[in-house]
Amino acid sequence: CLLLLLAVPASAITLQRAMAPLAGGPSWLRLHHAAVVNLEESEMSDRIREDAGDSRSIYMDFLPVNPRDPSVLLKLLSGGRVEGTVRQRWLHALPRGAVLTEPVRDVAADLTLESVMQVADNFPSKKLSLSGNNCCDFVSYLEEEICVGDECDAP
Repeated sequence: CLLLLLAVPASAITLQRAMAPLAGGPSWLRLHHAAVVNLEESEMSDRIREDAGDSRSIYMDFLPVNPRDPSVLLKLLSGGRVEGTVRQRWLHALPRGAVLTEPVRDVAADLTLESVMQVADNFPSKKLSLSGNNCCDFVSYLEEEICVGDECDAP
C-alpha cells in the first residue's frame, strides 16, 4: 500500500515529468504527461520495499477512465469532456518510448509522499478535455503545488 510511505522526508523525494505515448499509440509520439515521484533507496524501510518490490518510483497520471474506448477518443477529438481519473502506481519500468525531464529541485522542506499524493488526489476537476484540464495540466498543477523558491517562478 502506498500509504506506508507517509513519513519519508523531503530530501528523499524528487519529482520528474515523464512524457510517454498515448495508450495504444506509437512509441515516438509522446503526448501523454505523467509525474514520477522518486524515493531514495536509503529512505525505504523493509515494509515499503516489500510493497514496492524493486521499484523506488511512483507513477502518477491523469487519464480518461476508459482510455482505449473509441467513443472516448471521438468525444475528446470533437472537443468534449470525459470522466478522468488520477492513477497512482509503483513504477517498475517506464512505458515504452517514455522520457523523463530533469527533476523539480526546489521542494518544500516538509514534503512527504503523503502530501504529494494528497495534492494529486485534489486535482481540481475530474473532467478531462484536450483543450484544458488534461494530463499536462495535472503534472503542471502537481509541480506548482510542491515547488518552492526561485525555480518555481521560471516559465
